[in-house]
Amino acid sequence: MNLLRRLYKLILFVGYYLFQLIKANLAMAKDILSPNPSFNPGIIKINLEVKTDQEILILVNLISMTPGSLCLHITEDKSAIYVHDMYLDDVEKVKHHIKEGLEKRILEFTR
Repeated sequence: MNLLRRLYKLILFVGYYLFQLIKANLAMAKDILSPNPSFNPGIIKINLEVKTDQEILILVNLISMTPGSLCLHITEDKSAIYVHDMYLDDVEKVKHHIKEGLEKRILEFTR
């Protein structure tokens, strides 16, 4: 039963991530083609709840595959990551998107 629940959560996660990926691609394309792009790049530190190497790998790869964001560094103790984001107008919004969007959902299908 646990396997079915995890598989269900994984399927939901894939759908969520694909939707986010499409949104990020459209936003990036709009800004690239715009005469007045709305880029506001910056680097933020995000404390992690994911603990295993597998969970961290999934998270940083998904962040880096999303247009406009890139994981730059994982701390030695694996408790935080540094992320470069092209749209850093609201730091808390970006952190919330990663923590509640990606990380929380990764934990749902890996544990």
